[in-house]
Amino acid sequence: MKLGYTFDEKILKEISINDFFKKIYNEKIKSIEISPDEKLLSLDEYKKIAELSTDKKININFHVPYFIDELYEIMNLNNNRKDVIDSYKKLLKLINELQDITCKSSMLVIHGGKYKKKEKKSKGIYFTLSFLDWMLNFIERKKLNITLAFETLNKENDRQVGDTREDVSYIINKFNDSKLGICWDITHDYFNNQKKIKFNDLSIKDIYYCHIHGRIKNKSHTSIKKSDIDFSKQLNYLIKNDYNGILNIELLSQYSKKYLDDLLNDIDYLNNLVNKERS
Repeated sequence: MKLGYTFDEKILKEISINDFFKKIYNEKIKSIEISPDEKLLSLDEYKKIAELSTDKKININFHVPYFIDELYEIMNLNNNRKDVIDSYKKLLKLINELQDITCKSSMLVIHGGKYKKKEKKSKGIYFTLSFLDWMLNFIERKKLNITLAFETLNKENDRQVGDTREDVSYIINKFNDSKLGICWDITHDYFNNQKKIKFNDLSIKDIYYCHIHGRIKNKSHTSIKKSDIDFSKQLNYLIKNDYNGILNIELLSQYSKKYLDDLLNDIDYLNNLVNKERS
């Protein structure tokens, strides 16, 4: 198991890319996760991130930047298919350009379609399957070195395909494609299943990538060290089953007054937790 973290682009308002990598460098880190879109950073800035990561032997993995544009929401395939598909083609092109620098394969974390009422879930499933079918075929046709990681999401009032383990298993099994696995968000999954934490319906072979973050009251993506969640059972499950993928710290600056310090502390804290479970 290797540690990684989410690169929150908002921090560049406070610190340069070069200084960020100098401050956050830790030999335990093997991956950073970015959500690339040129509305957020320029291509040159993304290339700089790729160059600095490669120089420090850190791979880059990716997350669809849902927070940037509604055209990444796959339910919009219903009325705006061409623009949605074009937005994903542009995203994959950008990822491919950065991979020309890193010369490594990458994970791309994706979400299922949104739906507000239970009776609309079948529509959410339909568009999720339709989108993934297109995406997997496009990746194969273009010979892209990308694997999709379908994320377990937090169950909220506005529902989303993937906010139950049953959803995730159904989607993964529907394709049975080595280019599609699970992004197990340990924190989201914890709150969906905290009354009875079990793992018999979560196959380790399908877990390609993991997210982990703290939660304080109703705020997610906070510091792990400051959170009161006990992650020992989940970490033990990964370790005893020889999970060899990335465990990505998904701390976001909007939920941290001292983001850089919290990120450094979380890296050390999580590394110590992992070592404790291994011993």
